Amino acid sequence: MEFTGLLSHEQFLYDMIGLLGVLCYVCSYGALQLGRIDGNSLQYCIANGCAATLVLISLCNDFNLASAIIQVVWITVSLVGGYRYLRGRRFRSTAI
Repeated sequence: MEFTGLLSHEQFLYDMIGLLGVLCYVCSYGALQLGRIDGNSLQYCIANGCAATLVLISLCNDFNLASAIIQVVWITVSLVGGYRYLRGRRFRSTAI
């Protein structure tokens, strides 16, 4: 009986992590649509990378291959976008 309670708490934790990831996705996309952040900004890359990471962590409890693949793709795209932002910023600052 106690073991079932532990699994329930573990499931709750993974669900909360996943929901936090969804909240990050929704907030970053909402901020983008409202013009609060730029789609090429480092903040947008970080928000989406964090969102995808949190959702991917939540999948450790109840794995879904398709969802895991899309989260890995979003993490990769976010890392590439962040790298491009930082690289472009470095080139702009040295050109001045």
